[in-house]
Amino acid sequence: MKDKLTMEQSQELIEIGIQRKNASEVYIIEGFTGNNYRPCFILSDVLDLLPAALTKRLDNWPLTIKRHGKEQWSAGYGPIVMILEKELIDAAFGLVKWLHEEYDKPTAK
Repeated sequence: MKDKLTMEQSQELIEIGIQRKNASEVYIIEGFTGNNYRPCFILSDVLDLLPAALTKRLDNWPLTIKRHGKEQWSAGYGPIVMILEKELIDAAFGLVKWLHEEYDKPTAK
């Protein structure tokens, strides 16, 4: 089971406004001039970015995470969105991106 985002996925979160301090780990990139550190978001970091529910007007959609057999995971909010991926962290990552692009920007604690 994949438990951390790739360096590229972590960078995407930074680019949409998620603060680096929300990443629990770092990638260490060794170089000639010393080490360079890049944020690495783990599963719990990404799940913390997702609100427990989305509320719009009178509707309230709880966060739903499900496993579909041994092959796929879904993360979503009621009838408005469901992201289906092989790995749970990728489904949660897709949902964070969807929130930023289509709904409201997620806020981290």
